[in-house]
Amino acid sequence: MLRLISFLLSCTVATSLSSPIVTRRTALLSSAWFPIASASAATTTSPETLIDLLKDIPTFAIVDKQGVPYMVVGEDAKVTGYFFTSYEEAKRILQTADASADKLVRELKREQPNTDPKDLINPWKQATITTVPLDVAVSLTANTVAKTAKNYFKIAPSANDIEDALDLSGQVDLEEGKVPLFYVEEFRSPNGQQPLYFSKSQLLKDYKGDGKVQVTELFATLKEILVGEDPDLLKLTLIPPPDSIARSRKITQQFKQEKAPFVLGQRIIIL
Repeated sequence: MLRLISFLLSCTVATSLSSPIVTRRTALLSSAWFPIASASAATTTSPETLIDLLKDIPTFAIVDKQGVPYMVVGEDAKVTGYFFTSYEEAKRILQTADASADKLVRELKREQPNTDPKDLINPWKQATITTVPLDVAVSLTANTVAKTAKNYFKIAPSANDIEDALDLSGQVDLEEGKVPLFYVEEFRSPNGQQPLYFSKSQLLKDYKGDGKVQVTELFATLKEILVGEDPDLLKLTLIPPPDSIARSRKITQQFKQEKAPFVLGQRIIIL
């Protein structure tokens, strides 16, 4: 039912958040998030169907205390913000960026002792992790207004998920922004739906049969659903990584708001 996706070669997000120190806070978007997909002439499934599929799946983003997203400038000069499919991956990236910035601050203080201390601040010290529903994250990755303004959003799987996907596909690297989903063709939930897992290890815990684990890709799957040529695709359900829902609820409680904040009107740029 699901077709194996050939993964394209590119750098993974694990190397994309390593530039510390220099930041600036500027306007990001002038409006809220946009629909998940612009319906084409061939589209037969409504975007609302996708929203129902995605809205209960948490993602995690690095923001400041008010929810302003941290965005990094990559080698291609694109300003990019990331939604991580697991809390642990967001935490790992934040810790790595923080440690890298601390090291750079120490080196600059040693090499340039006369530098104003205000210019040697680790911006990641003000960062925290928020949670954003997957339907919003997917919508922002396709936001043409943001891309026109050179603002990009991408969804980032964990390093372990990338490794598992590459092992199954036989490819060398995974294109940044692609999100692997793991499944067993014969595996069905009690209500007859076919589960797609963000985590291969969790799939193996839930599935006790002998079927072969296969991998597909989130955005390719959503496109197939929108086109609507295969009615079985409407029977898919997404299974978030372990503890994602509990982590999302805990984060929301920590912010003491109905929803965890994610501010679209501003950004913190890491050069």
